Amino acid sequence: MIYSSDIPGNDVATSPERSLGPAQGRLLLLLAEHFGSVFSIEQARRVLPDEGPHLRRRLNELLAKGWVFSLGRGAYMIAPLEAGPDSRAYAINRYLAASAIAGDREHYLSYRSAMELQGMTVHPWRTVYVSTASRLRRREIQGFTVKPVTLPPARLWGATTIEVVPDHRVNVSSQARTIVDCLDRPAYAGGVKDVAFGLALLGDDFIAERAVDAALRFGKISVIKRLGVLVESVVTDQSAVVERLLTYVNDTPHVLDPGLPREGRLNSRWGIWMNIPEDELRQVY
Repeated sequence: MIYSSDIPGNDVATSPERSLGPAQGRLLLLLAEHFGSVFSIEQARRVLPDEGPHLRRRLNELLAKGWVFSLGRGAYMIAPLEAGPDSRAYAINRYLAASAIAGDREHYLSYRSAMELQGMTVHPWRTVYVSTASRLRRREIQGFTVKPVTLPPARLWGATTIEVVPDHRVNVSSQARTIVDCLDRPAYAGGVKDVAFGLALLGDDFIAERAVDAALRFGKISVIKRLGVLVESVVTDQSAVVERLLTYVNDTPHVLDPGLPREGRLNSRWGIWMNIPEDELRQVY
């Protein structure tokens, strides 16, 4: 994101209500230089100690003039130049917003949001999931919800980065970790059928061995069984992967989708109640 040093006279600021004084313009330039797009007031205080007690007041001034957006509880996003003279009508990128809310905390976008970013769904949700070890409150921003999911620090592994707007990347769970997370909490993914559809969408991009490695590291037998059923039902030519997963199957029955009634037949091969028929798992929307 590039801001001209002559912001007070920049053509974007066509409205007198958006004109900036020298101190406001300098602060906006510094924020853009240090953070690019999203930041928290705690981050700003650390890198701009000279602003001191004036920081919050000047941020409120930038907020009132439409140069920054509030994401709630001390998180902000700088309005991009393409927002034009009336930035209040600009749609905030929900992935950047969720990342800004997590701030410096270790985190990654997860579950259905990660499915969207990993190419595993064609039906985006209005809820953005962000996994972190910190307890954060859910927030409503411009019609979408940011839902933090608290995990133990030892569970925060398997993340990568993806560019969501030019020059701005966010932390997101890898393909393998996304699949494991969604099979652990299918409700956050739209259900096991949606996860099966996600595997079908990946096609040749699905890396089965990595998904198995992630499931074994995750260490929940229910996830291992669900992954085995989906791989065997949806993915072709994965007999070695299937046999590897079968070695971990036990006699304790689990349900394929815990969000659905416990019905259907017991798949003794996987020790799992098939409350979704195999032909529905193979269905392409």
